[in-house]
Amino acid sequence: MPLLTPKVFGLLSAIRNLIPSLMSTSVGDPFLLSSYSLPHKLGPYVNSSTLKLANIYATHQNGLGSEGHVLAAAQGDGLHILDLSTLHPVISHTLGPSTVFSCPAISRISSTPEGSHSAVYAVMENVQGIKTDERGRTVRVWIDNASGEGSSSSVQQRMYSSVLPHRVSSIAVNDELSNSVLFIGGGGEVTITDSEVNVQHTYSPSDTSTRLIWSFVFCRRSCSFVPTRSGFKQGAVVVLLVKAGPQVHLTMLGAEPSKITALGECPIPTAEVDIAGVSCSESGFVSILWDWYALQIDSLDHAKITLLKPSLTICLRNLSFVANAGIATPLDELSLLSLGSSHVLLAGVTGAASPELVLLLWDLQYGVLLASRSLTIPSSVTRHKKHGINIQLVAASGAAKQAFLVLSANPATGMANDLPQGHENRPSNDVTQRSSILVIPYTVPATSTVANALGRAAASEKWLTTKSVAVKPSVTTLNADQAKCIRVMRTSMDQKRVEAVDETYLNWAAHAHAESEGATASSRPGAPRVPYGYEFVKQVLDIVLRPPKGPGVDPSYSPKVVRHLLDRRCISSNMVSGGLLPALRLRKDWASMILAVKTVNDIPEDHLVSLLSTSATTARQREKQPLTDDSAMEVDSGVDSSLPSLSSVLPLCVTYPTSAPALRLALRRHFSDAEALTSVLGLLAEWLRSYAEEEPQLFPEGTKKDLHGALVPLYEEQRKRKHRHPPAEKVCTLLGCTQPFADCLQILSFVQTILDSSFLSLLSYPPSYDILRRIFSYIEPEATFTDDLELLRGPLEPFVNAHSKMVHEAAHGPEKPDLTGDWRKKRKEAHEQAAIAVGVYQVEELVF
Repeated sequence: MPLLTPKVFGLLSAIRNLIPSLMSTSVGDPFLLSSYSLPHKLGPYVNSSTLKLANIYATHQNGLGSEGHVLAAAQGDGLHILDLSTLHPVISHTLGPSTVFSCPAISRISSTPEGSHSAVYAVMENVQGIKTDERGRTVRVWIDNASGEGSSSSVQQRMYSSVLPHRVSSIAVNDELSNSVLFIGGGGEVTITDSEVNVQHTYSPSDTSTRLIWSFVFCRRSCSFVPTRSGFKQGAVVVLLVKAGPQVHLTMLGAEPSKITALGECPIPTAEVDIAGVSCSESGFVSILWDWYALQIDSLDHAKITLLKPSLTICLRNLSFVANAGIATPLDELSLLSLGSSHVLLAGVTGAASPELVLLLWDLQYGVLLASRSLTIPSSVTRHKKHGINIQLVAASGAAKQAFLVLSANPATGMANDLPQGHENRPSNDVTQRSSILVIPYTVPATSTVANALGRAAASEKWLTTKSVAVKPSVTTLNADQAKCIRVMRTSMDQKRVEAVDETYLNWAAHAHAESEGATASSRPGAPRVPYGYEFVKQVLDIVLRPPKGPGVDPSYSPKVVRHLLDRRCISSNMVSGGLLPALRLRKDWASMILAVKTVNDIPEDHLVSLLSTSATTARQREKQPLTDDSAMEVDSGVDSSLPSLSSVLPLCVTYPTSAPALRLALRRHFSDAEALTSVLGLLAEWLRSYAEEEPQLFPEGTKKDLHGALVPLYEEQRKRKHRHPPAEKVCTLLGCTQPFADCLQILSFVQTILDSSFLSLLSYPPSYDILRRIFSYIEPEATFTDDLELLRGPLEPFVNAHSKMVHEAAHGPEKPDLTGDWRKKRKEAHEQAAIAVGVYQVEELVF
């Protein structure tokens, strides 16, 4: 039986570690926590275009048991706190059938010397005694004994109310603000109060037309995307997605007990459709759903927030909010919930003839479905043909691996003609129709990994489509200065004012560089850099390299901007449609093409060889051009004098990192003529000759002591080469090549690729024979010399190892002996190894 080698053992260990990772993502079977009867029709509160109510709300907080508690706010009923460890209510407040809540209520458990107390905060849209102008602004607070002893309803201690300066759409409490409560308004306002709802500070956006789309609240210590230069160290981080006019913004605020500070803002261009859902994790991973795409909040310069796009947009299908499926308000049949990192749980209804409720756990970093669960829609929840059902996913506080699914009929229903077929005679308050709160257990890794995404593509195909069903947004990561620069540059280019384009861009670059230097001086060295960004550079290139409007029309072009970006290595070839080199070739900017090969690291082999072919063809034409006394200093009009020489392009192509198969295909395509290829081989042959003429130096001129006192060889020739060109570089200089010269191995590799791709073409072209023979004459002695040196490896290698050990010990000290294990066993193994070893000078005779 073969032994388990370390390599095999390592592979098995990796597989063993990978299997739990792949199996650690699942969505369990939901189970019912509680259900409540539907209220009577909410009347005028449902008909408001700005107010969207649900029949029931639910939130989760830690406390009241090991698994925390759920606070249910049922319209037309009241507030109920449910202990998850017992699945029973511990505190209830029945408020009457006219009760209407504006948003989910929130609770907080606090400990005092007298015992534990719960504080429940709810915003009232309607309740007995409320004034009309105070609807949606009145906050009621109930303080109760949270011991849970006795019956399910504890003795109420006190209740008070307060009126806020704006309407409230959500409430939040935070562990880092233990005595404060946050109230977020529908216009983007944020108010912080003390535990008794005394207003401490209110933030209001400058634009009064601002409308809140979504909001999220996190603890500061768990957020890695907050700009460090903001000075915000402790409190609550409030992330708002707001819309002001046609523009959508992501706004970040820092809430402290007595103030709210703006930490940054970034625009998000969107399509002219309603946003169906938004999720955000503590790591700053934001997903926005119409077509589903993700953004990563980051602060690259430690001063401003920006948005990066870490993944591709995915388009969903087979869901009711995508296919509409006869639903008039399909956005209600959808809910998103971030489960940390780039993991997002989606709850929706299938668009099939027999609709089902589905729970889909996605990893948006890789666009794959990790786990799913399908279940029938409860019979107690009627799905109306026009309005669908209301779905809410609620996160669990802390590290609990569970979420909560709230299902209810859409509150806009209730008319007989809105009911499903066969239910027309049922009253709107039918006791069989109920709202339900379900618990969804799940398991998911803490972070997104490739290992967990492998093999998931097949499961994702059912829910994905390659055809967009909505207008795709041009997701951007531009800050305000970049957006202004792009706008002015585009306007100037439309007016064909190239000088204005150059001036606008260079002014922005100078301003950004000055800000970067100031940031470097005020923070840790080397951290901030000029914030170019992928999206900004791409949009700049779209402006300065825009395609011509028709054949024969000279395109507007700004070489200064392109070269500025190339000098700073900000450009990749795929930023330009069709590739960077073809776009520059169209504008005959050969100098920028040479600079691009030096600074851009993703140029396709086909574009690279196309440039080499052009320079080789030009070189052949110049060789054939007859020079007379009158025209010796002039270039033939048929040859472009600005074209780069072969001796300047070839070193760049030889040293550029390429793939051998792709390079062979490109050489076959662009060098179908062996004549131009012979020019390339001729120059390569000269470079090989220069290397072959160098005399190898096998022995050092002497020895010297290094910094640690160890003797090392001294090669005088290497010291002299610092002050003079080696023979190979002399040849390159004489040929007019000003580019970095390639080493011998790179030249041989390029020659081999040429011979592999075009050897038959060269054989059919007799002028190439002499060059091929010369290349062979240069390589053959070197190969023979290398074989001769290889024979010395055995006798000299022990001395090399001994010298390397001496140098290492001089720098790091002698190696300590291994005192672990049985010394007798080690000595026996050493004797056995010595007995079977063949010494350096041992001679053995083999007789056949």
